[in-house]
Amino acid sequence: MRRLSVFSALVLGLVFARAGDEILTWTPLPDVPSSLGVAGPYTGFCDGNLVVAGGANFPLPVWETDKVWHDEVYVLSLQEEKAKWRTVGKLPRPLGYGTTVSLPQARGIVCIGGNDAERVFDDVFLLTFPEGNLQIAPLPSFPAPLVYSCSARHAGKIFVAGGQTGPGLETATNAVYSFDYPSENAAWKKESPFPGPARAFASLVSTIEGDSSVLYLIGGRRMNESGEVEFLSDVYRLGPDANWKRVADLPRPNAAGTAASIKGKIYVVAGADGSLFAKSDELKDDHPGFPKTVLVYDPVENEWSEAGEVPANQVTTEAVPWRGGFILPSGEVRPRVRTPKVWWVQPTK
Repeated sequence: MRRLSVFSALVLGLVFARAGDEILTWTPLPDVPSSLGVAGPYTGFCDGNLVVAGGANFPLPVWETDKVWHDEVYVLSLQEEKAKWRTVGKLPRPLGYGTTVSLPQARGIVCIGGNDAERVFDDVFLLTFPEGNLQIAPLPSFPAPLVYSCSARHAGKIFVAGGQTGPGLETATNAVYSFDYPSENAAWKKESPFPGPARAFASLVSTIEGDSSVLYLIGGRRMNESGEVEFLSDVYRLGPDANWKRVADLPRPNAAGTAASIKGKIYVVAGADGSLFAKSDELKDDHPGFPKTVLVYDPVENEWSEAGEVPANQVTTEAVPWRGGFILPSGEVRPRVRTPKVWWVQPTK
């Protein structure tokens, strides 16, 4: 078996999803140091390191405690044999549920917005690790406080879509902003909003079609006209002409999910469909968790299909692109319950 640094002792060949000739293989990586795991961490790849920072969880027993936000910054070297997680510092404050974009050539991780128990922030900052030391540099603030949004690199810029400007879902927005970073004098620019209702907890995925970069905004949830939480299945594409267009809907609603582009197709490997949302307090520890069926979108056919199952549906975290696949770190597996598990997901023939 080919040696892959930290993975050489870990590869189990766990095959859980197939789409045409492609199979997604899930390889476990070392658990994050938080024994409970966290939801809403800032995640990314920088200088050979997988980064998991901040986030929130519920101390045990989870149904009798309040949510706690964290500020620890953990890194796992992906270039070392038998590497272990290290705690390298702290965020400026306990913080979570922002959104992140890793810069090209692993030059840093841009962290956007977030919240704590009391407020929503407009902070934007850059995480880097020169010579293995954590540095946090402030960047131009986001135009408004923002939490539960989604982001991706598109056409050389950072795009941020949707999210909430306050603690309640009624503050959700359909605004889209771009940030031409790391170019000199980068500033936030308001772009055309995406169609459809305002939402939070959506997914934003960048992919290449032909010679052009395109974006897909997927699902999310909103507060409808009756004041009820509605989980969404609509999907929109931002093409090279800078216009949004609705494409095929998901087979089921998906919010707080994780989606990634692999070889021209869009994989949704995590998310809540809302079917048990109103019963969480009733079910508590009997909650079965979120749907485990992988959904895959073929842009040529403009259709979604199912592609096997995942070992665990870890929502409210972000996919970190790496080696033609992505890494899925920590997250939430059922209401109030997080996981320290980390997976490397890669396509094979």
